[in-house]
Amino acid sequence: MEFPWTSIYTTNYDNGIEIGLQNIRKKHSPLNNLADPSSPTSGVPVVHLHGFAEAWTNENFERSCILDADSYRNLTGVSNWMERLRSEIERAEIVVFLGFSAADFHLSQVFFNATGLQNKAFFINRPTASPDPDERATQEEFGEVLYTGREAFADQILQILKQDAPKEPPLASFERFVLPETTTSVPPVAAIEDLFIWGKVERSQIKRDWDVGTSDYHVLRDEAAKIVEHLNTRGNIAFVHGDICEGKSLAILGAQIQIARGRPVFQLKHFYSDLLNEVSSIFASYPDAVLVVEGCFALREDRLTALVRQISASEGGMILSARSIATEAESEKLRVIRTIPSASDIRLGKVKGSEVDSLIALIDQIAGWREFSALTLSDRRRFIERDCGGVFPSVLLRLLKSKYVRNAYLAEYNKLSGIDLNDKRMMITALISQE
Repeated sequence: MEFPWTSIYTTNYDNGIEIGLQNIRKKHSPLNNLADPSSPTSGVPVVHLHGFAEAWTNENFERSCILDADSYRNLTGVSNWMERLRSEIERAEIVVFLGFSAADFHLSQVFFNATGLQNKAFFINRPTASPDPDERATQEEFGEVLYTGREAFADQILQILKQDAPKEPPLASFERFVLPETTTSVPPVAAIEDLFIWGKVERSQIKRDWDVGTSDYHVLRDEAAKIVEHLNTRGNIAFVHGDICEGKSLAILGAQIQIARGRPVFQLKHFYSDLLNEVSSIFASYPDAVLVVEGCFALREDRLTALVRQISASEGGMILSARSIATEAESEKLRVIRTIPSASDIRLGKVKGSEVDSLIALIDQIAGWREFSALTLSDRRRFIERDCGGVFPSVLLRLLKSKYVRNAYLAEYNKLSGIDLNDKRMMITALISQE
């Protein structure tokens, strides 16, 4: 039970698995076969395919208890669990069966319909000199058959968990987040100007701001601290959203920097078809990993659903993000996220309090305040809170309209205007390719 299994399915009626999970204080959810597979769960789901004795009543016993061949006729209520089992088998990196019985023909049908099972399935049987030939033939059809027994398998699991350095999973969709180099120097005005005017981010300066707890380079947003706090609980998901240019990516970067000091963080870069398998690989190596998926509504609904369930059942965590306009448009996908109890909405709101003071100091270094007719500190604060409504994009828009910034853009334009037409086209093509 100590191994980071994504899900556990059993044909046993008792609560032996749950007792094991309780003993190691691992969060889990016992599920009877009459439960709805789409219902949100907390921790590792333990699905009782043949029924769960503790969930039985006089009313549901006959529909839930799968005891013999005749009771398989009652499987209509369990068909959705079979489909979920098939889907999870296909996503898993490894599938282990303990005590599989060829008599469970409905399970054999699931295995037959699952793709990619042969190379990752292992059947653990009790040690014997003369295995049942029919049962062995059935198991060999789906995977590798081992006659080592439960005890040897448990010992192997313990040895794996004792290894100091987990195997780095092969990554295509995700990439490992690397902490930026530490800098002790105060950011120059040119670096602040590049951030506010051109959107060029110096990660080492972002890290320095969080290290020393001051907004020397950018505004430390309260939402970044909320993300970190929420993900301190394993299996939690932070859904970060806000309008364009409100600083979602910077807040998430700040959260990543703080989290990565103690836990591995992986960012989604490509939406490949085996994304869910890759997530399983990451958690197999790093059970407490945090995944970051910006622009999450680009995922198909079924894949997003599987992903948030996978995270909520793990010891890890996840940061999702989307623009507010996408949040309003993707109501069904948003519903998927909000049905997960461990998910929390974190909306980047107006700048307020100390954030306003930090923004005043940063803008003062770039363009000064004379163009805004705001000379005193109270005038400047009033400009941000009243004239701009405390909305960060509105402040940026006013800044971009200033004479100072217009001159900066004009200088860049003049650098290009004197360039040969063919060279200019090549430069534009290169910029588009990088974007």
